[in-house]
Amino acid sequence: MRKWIAMLLILGAVLTLTAKDYELKQAVDKNGYTYSYVTEDPYNAREYTLKNGLKVYLSRIPVKPRVSFKAAVRGGMADSPADVTGLAHYFEHMMFKGTGKIGALDYAKEKPLLDRIEALFEERRKTDDPEKKAKLYAEIDKLSAEASKYASAGEYSKLVSSIGGMGLNAFTASDMTVYVVDVPSQELEKLLKLESERFRDPVMRLFHTELEAVYEEFNKGQDNEGGLVFEALSRKLFPAHPYGWTPFIGKAEHLKNPSIAEIRKFYRDYYVPGNMAILLSGDLDFDKTIRLVDQYFGGWKGKSAPVRDLPKEKPMTANVSENVKGPGPEQILIGFRVEPGRRNDLLATLTASLLSNGTSGLIDSDLLRSQKVLNAGAGFYDRRDYSIFYLYGVPRAGQTLDQLSGLLIGELDRIRKGEFEEWLLKAVIDNYRKSLVQSRENPENASWTYLDSFIKGTPYIDSLKYIESLADISKKDIMKFAGSLKYYARINKLAGKPENRVKVEKPAITPVAVNADKISDYGKRFAALPPSPLPELDTVDFRKDFTIRNEGSWKLFYSNKPSPVNDTLFSMNIIAEYGRDHSLLLPLAAGYMGFLGTDQYSASEFRNEFYKLALDFSISGSDDKTTIHLSGFADKMEAGLKLIRHFLKDVKPDEKAYQLYVARILKSRADAKKNHQALFRAANMYAAYGPGMNNPLLYANSMTEKQLLEIKPAQLVDLMKYYFNFNTTPHIVTYVGPASQNQVVKAFSDAFELERKASLSGAHPRKREFRQLPTERPKVYLIPYDSTQLLIGIRTRAAEFDLAKVPETMLFNQYFGGGGLDDVVFQEIRESRSLAYSAYAYYGSAMEKGKYDIFMGFVATQPDKCFTAIDEMLKLFRGMPQYQAKFDNAKANVIKSMTSERNFGDLSGIWFRARKMGIDYDWRKNVFDKLKTLEMKDIADFAAREVAPRTYEVFIAGDIKSLDREKLKRYGEVVELAPEQVFGY
Repeated sequence: MRKWIAMLLILGAVLTLTAKDYELKQAVDKNGYTYSYVTEDPYNAREYTLKNGLKVYLSRIPVKPRVSFKAAVRGGMADSPADVTGLAHYFEHMMFKGTGKIGALDYAKEKPLLDRIEALFEERRKTDDPEKKAKLYAEIDKLSAEASKYASAGEYSKLVSSIGGMGLNAFTASDMTVYVVDVPSQELEKLLKLESERFRDPVMRLFHTELEAVYEEFNKGQDNEGGLVFEALSRKLFPAHPYGWTPFIGKAEHLKNPSIAEIRKFYRDYYVPGNMAILLSGDLDFDKTIRLVDQYFGGWKGKSAPVRDLPKEKPMTANVSENVKGPGPEQILIGFRVEPGRRNDLLATLTASLLSNGTSGLIDSDLLRSQKVLNAGAGFYDRRDYSIFYLYGVPRAGQTLDQLSGLLIGELDRIRKGEFEEWLLKAVIDNYRKSLVQSRENPENASWTYLDSFIKGTPYIDSLKYIESLADISKKDIMKFAGSLKYYARINKLAGKPENRVKVEKPAITPVAVNADKISDYGKRFAALPPSPLPELDTVDFRKDFTIRNEGSWKLFYSNKPSPVNDTLFSMNIIAEYGRDHSLLLPLAAGYMGFLGTDQYSASEFRNEFYKLALDFSISGSDDKTTIHLSGFADKMEAGLKLIRHFLKDVKPDEKAYQLYVARILKSRADAKKNHQALFRAANMYAAYGPGMNNPLLYANSMTEKQLLEIKPAQLVDLMKYYFNFNTTPHIVTYVGPASQNQVVKAFSDAFELERKASLSGAHPRKREFRQLPTERPKVYLIPYDSTQLLIGIRTRAAEFDLAKVPETMLFNQYFGGGGLDDVVFQEIRESRSLAYSAYAYYGSAMEKGKYDIFMGFVATQPDKCFTAIDEMLKLFRGMPQYQAKFDNAKANVIKSMTSERNFGDLSGIWFRARKMGIDYDWRKNVFDKLKTLEMKDIADFAAREVAPRTYEVFIAGDIKSLDREKLKRYGEVVELAPEQVFGY
């Protein structure tokens, strides 16, 4: 899987289906830096190695004035010591806590306390006496509260926010730890300066509160059944290697006994120049950027990481299995161990795509299109030492996991026997080429390619040659590889009470000071750096940037700002502005079309025709639209349109397919009631719209099994033909690509045999409107689910949408609860009080005239923290803290983010949104102008007016048995709900 994701992001500028001649070369820039590059490289990349051994990958793709930054460490979960599993992940968290300069208000006073805390943790780790452990922890807690007075907890993320940073995050995987952020181009030097200091001297401050956040992440993982199934698969496939015995976050017993000393050692061993890479892509200048990277990172002392010497796995000699139980739907995961090596990576990737590519794979055609299973697929999860080729599936109603397993293995057997056609192999390669062209519109994709090369230590040119290498693989090669996949591990996810669920209990924690209103001397100097000129705000000019051409029975929405990085692809949508809210039959019919063929093609054969042309084709329905989508290489557009015309004209109803389709819907409904997140979302809708047909979800689910079965398949086919008949239904056709307006109109008119008509003969139902209920009498909605964590929502209906308030809402959200690691809610709920791993709040603008806004808060936490978490969230709602420096950073972030975005490609979404808002212009210009004038007082007034005085409802999904009902009444009338009430079935 990782290989496919990484390789999907490589060759964005490939302009044709022909191979490229790649050649690795070296050159020296005007500053004297030697670099490697590859001729014909679509990502225009350079690879440098600084004198200290640090790798630097640069890619110039100036589609917008931003740069993607990644700092990669070749060390991850598998490199953690066996007795301190999860160490790499925990240190990743600590990298956001600042240094002896960043966030340090008085480091001379803080450091002795931190040293003492570290010593106490080591003493606590070595004792088995529970009473002594508790006593030591109490002292740690006391010292931590004292130490927090001398630090500004969120200063690092605050500084990133001040330069317009977006997507600030990090992740720890088996073989790597990666830190990511995206900044405006003009702020790149400031970011490099900040990151250099961050990696130079990380400080283990606020250790015990962050440890509690990791506990919560661990507990959250206990509810992630997909993650638990994958961990079980890894244990079975890798009994000796750390891929099997190192859980994602670490073992519970190790989390309970952390070691700061071991973490420091890991940092000293792995966070060294010879084991790290800086990856930058976007609107950058090569010569200037490498000089800056060397300036800020070249002074690090050169050192290499320890040689990786991990246990080797013995060959598997039999199939193995394990059962995992949980409240969610049943599913199966089958994995084969794949030995390392580029050849195996290529073969596994190609084999997975022959089985499952979303359109024409053997599993797609044999199992999904024929509805023999509810869901199924194949994939390849690529890692440094060993990889996994896997099959997965969700059974249809009445199907056992043994039956499902037999079907999946049967499809792999077909590959082994060569029971697939040569055209499919060619089509897979062609579709790879198309996907890679599409990927270049996001410059960040380039850095994922470098990352794969760096972590594995493979040449970058091999990544660029990936498709050509795939094309060299023969059918016999694939058959041989599939035959080598002999023994597997099978994990059965069963419905039932979870077994061996491990919960890390919360310790008593005294809230620490986050000092959000204070800033270190380093922070002051950083803030005082000269401001960089802002790019101009890019908005869509409704008179120039697109054209709406009236062709009588249809309108062409033609985008005049195509992609700046490719001129070979097109995208088209044929839209009937009628959807679920006009008729429940429309989305039902749209979904049914996916299982039908014509008098000339079966359902699978018809989709194969698109796949052969490397075209994406789909029919989908939303609340107010039904859409036929077509995209791919522009020279295949006319062929695709003719296929669509053939389908709409000759599609044939199929009674058996419809019966299976209904069974599929009913099984999906049943599975939704077993899904924690789905229950939470349904409870939110129930709180917002109440019971009955005013509730969009209950309306959408209102057709009973009996009603579904009474529908005649021909009725659904006729309905789709009616809504895509240009004599009866008006359409909007959106297009972006290299063809001219006249060429698009001619191609479309010819394919559908259209003549210009001034009027239409069809009649269509009115759109059903749903209205949020006012939050007048507070209630607490409880919905049961067997989980470790509670999902807690706190919501209210806010004011009717007003475009004039959008500048305030944008800035309020960035400052208060939707701005990431530096916002008020995150700092107060997670950083200060360790009440949750995830917490946020936002004011949601309806962005539609006549609709109501919402205000929503969310916390995921353990039942024993429930009341404290709700109380603290409501306290923040009732009285928003005011921190001028935090506000200044939030404002700078919003302004810099807006000015560094660019609009191109399909602009119809902006136009559709403006229509809903009742305007005929891009709203962002006026919003931006007002936003620049806002001050702290304006946001405080907004919070006092729109947030503080409102009545709030609470809804909770999870293990509600232990919640004190009398305490819950403090928040409103307690209403216990059943899944049937919130889903309507």
